[in-house]
Amino acid sequence: PCSRQVVSAMHKGFYYKLAFTNLGKNRKFYLPYMLSCILMVMLHFILCSLSYTDTWQTIPESAIVYTILNLGCYVVEIFALILLFYTNGFLMKRRKREFGLYNVLGMEKRHIGRVLFWETFFAFSASILVGLGLGILLSKLAELLLCNMLQFEIRYAWEFIPRAFLRTGSIFLLYAALMLLHSLWQLRKAKPVELLHSVSAGEREPRANWLLALVGLVLLGAGYWLAITIQNPVDALVWFFVAVILVILGTYACFIAGSVVVLKLLRRMKGYYYKTNHFISVGGMLHRMKQNGAGLATICILSTMVLVMVSGTASLYVGNSDILHNRYPREFNFTCRGDVEASMAAAEQASQEALTARGLAAQNLLRYRYAAFTALQEEDAFLLDIAGQLQSPTGIDGRIMELYLIPLEDYNRSTGQTLALGPDQILVHQNRRQYGRDTLTLAGRTFQVAGELPEFLDNGFSTADIVTSLFIVTPDYDTLEALRASVNASYGDGGSIAVQGYYCFDTGAEKAMQIELYSAIRESVRSRGQEDMTLESRANEEWGFFSLFGGLFFLGIFLGFLFLLATVLIIYYKQITEGYEDQTRFRTLQQVGMSKAEVRRTIHSQILTVFFLPLLGAGLHTVFAFPMISKMLLLFSLTDQTLQILTTAVTFLLFGVIYTAVYLLTSRFYYRIVTPARS
Repeated sequence: PCSRQVVSAMHKGFYYKLAFTNLGKNRKFYLPYMLSCILMVMLHFILCSLSYTDTWQTIPESAIVYTILNLGCYVVEIFALILLFYTNGFLMKRRKREFGLYNVLGMEKRHIGRVLFWETFFAFSASILVGLGLGILLSKLAELLLCNMLQFEIRYAWEFIPRAFLRTGSIFLLYAALMLLHSLWQLRKAKPVELLHSVSAGEREPRANWLLALVGLVLLGAGYWLAITIQNPVDALVWFFVAVILVILGTYACFIAGSVVVLKLLRRMKGYYYKTNHFISVGGMLHRMKQNGAGLATICILSTMVLVMVSGTASLYVGNSDILHNRYPREFNFTCRGDVEASMAAAEQASQEALTARGLAAQNLLRYRYAAFTALQEEDAFLLDIAGQLQSPTGIDGRIMELYLIPLEDYNRSTGQTLALGPDQILVHQNRRQYGRDTLTLAGRTFQVAGELPEFLDNGFSTADIVTSLFIVTPDYDTLEALRASVNASYGDGGSIAVQGYYCFDTGAEKAMQIELYSAIRESVRSRGQEDMTLESRANEEWGFFSLFGGLFFLGIFLGFLFLLATVLIIYYKQITEGYEDQTRFRTLQQVGMSKAEVRRTIHSQILTVFFLPLLGAGLHTVFAFPMISKMLLLFSLTDQTLQILTTAVTFLLFGVIYTAVYLLTSRFYYRIVTPARS
């Protein structure tokens, strides 16, 4: 009754005044929380504004950009919710003792709930408003940056997009309500005594779980083994997420259980353990390593995500020109069907007329016939789809290959060589790995591989295939036709393959002239009634490539920044929380004679031992992931491994600098908390 009278006598504005005061007193906890929320609101608004802007509607080639940006909005929404719940848990753990004191002084849980309501209201209102304001100010700058990356025409007119404003505001208001419900639920289920002693409650020393540590090593080893042994790019794409799951589980097991095992082994090493800084740091970490390990594993996984995402998308963006030339090896590329000879003659005539009218001539001319079909490789035999062998539980089978048959006379004419083959001999070239066998069996015929060509005739269609391509040079055109007939007979009603023609050339003209020439040749072909051919121009397709890889790199930067923000925030709260937990312990050590210099050395030993483990783990994950990532980038026709290595190294270096800066900053906060103001 007394407490009810006290509460009822309170001024109506008591709750929100107390909430406002609490935010100020706990600013070292709430300020980073609000800052991260502001940045997430800003990032989400910018991505929404970019996806909803009319800029992309005026550029037909930019449809992929809208898809990428819209996907980025969903990723930010999901990750923001996870991060807010994670950091809100840190805040509630630190505030429980304060709420326990309120309860002892006469406030009921429902009154503390009102204080929580106003704290959440003030914190999220300020964060959403400031985040939206910054998003509005910076959205145009982000659009200019993206247009510059994509080489799109820049529009300087500013526009306000209500849809982005409403979507961002409503999403984060919903998150505010969820955070409040989460806090109230934690408050309701806790007992007053538990609230009062929540901060001082330490963790018992965990037992060394050798089995879990061993399982963690096995999982990590399995993930690494998949990453370095898979050679087929399609297999890499299929097994990538399996490897990621194995590495994530292995990382958590190694940090949670493996770290305890390592610390206990260090404690048995008397020469190492019985030193002042090692004795205190190892003992302190050991008593709370179960909680510490989960946080360190999370930091390691987030750091790896930043490194892989940014380095991968940066490699695609920087190597965009090489990818474009791999996909379109000549400026103009015809694929002719139907009556191949007549179709190729029409393509050549239309091209010559357009070139002559503009004072240009065809250069690096390439012309050959081929037949393409899909088969399933079993050792040196290639099976056709006669009984559903091409089906795979994963949807993509690494043994599936695209075969291209080219007659020897066309190959010799295109390369200027005079090679000869026997009736049962062939030449082969595999675009993503070596064939490595002496024979090849196809459609009931076995051929001797007379040679494996180190390179093949320039073409673009094989680089666009998700599966590996195998080029087979047949002794003559009759052999090609015989194989084609056998393949068609094997397919039955499932389809048939036909001989096609590939005709391409360069001009050396400027890009604008190439675009004009493309339109002229296309109209000339149409006027002749030739509908059985496809014309591709490198200059015309360049926009689409910049849209794809530039959009991916832009999104990679945004999401990399978001993951980096989460990493910094987790590190900060981890340091602050552990600082308050270690405060009494270090003050006691100073009282029994330990100097400030020794305390500082102990702190640095503890922080360095723990802090840089996630960075080293992320670096190790990235090194082992590189072969698999490199194989996956081959599917985008990126073959320059030197570029990928340099991009990954630069990304790791920049991330390491930022990570070290965060270490220096948070270690200062930690030191200020655990050491008293005077000696």
